[in-house]
Amino acid sequence: MTGAGSGHAMDWEGSSEEGNQAAVEAVPYTAVKQVYMRHLCNDTLVTVVNGQFPGPPVEATEGDTVVVDVVNQSPFGITIHWYVCPQASNIRVEW
Repeated sequence: MTGAGSGHAMDWEGSSEEGNQAAVEAVPYTAVKQVYMRHLCNDTLVTVVNGQFPGPPVEATEGDTVVVDVVNQSPFGITIHWYVCPQASNIRVEW
C-alpha cells in the first residue's frame, strides 16, 4: 500500500479516517505459496508472494499506516523480513 503521507490510517478504498481521498494502492489478497521455478535447466522449489520472487515492495511515507495481511499457503512457517526500514527505538510494532 502506498499512502499519501497524511499521517492518518487509510482503509482499502483509499479514504482516510477523516473522509479525505488519498492515493492508495491496495493489494487485497496476499498469498504465500511454493512453486517450481526453472533456472539454468534446473527446477527449484521456491516460496513466492503473489507469484513474485522476491515479493512485492511495500512503500510508505513517514506518518502512513501500513497493514500487511498474509495468507500462508506454503506447508512451512514463514517470516516477513523488512529491509531498508529505519524504525525509531521508541516505536512499538505489534506483530
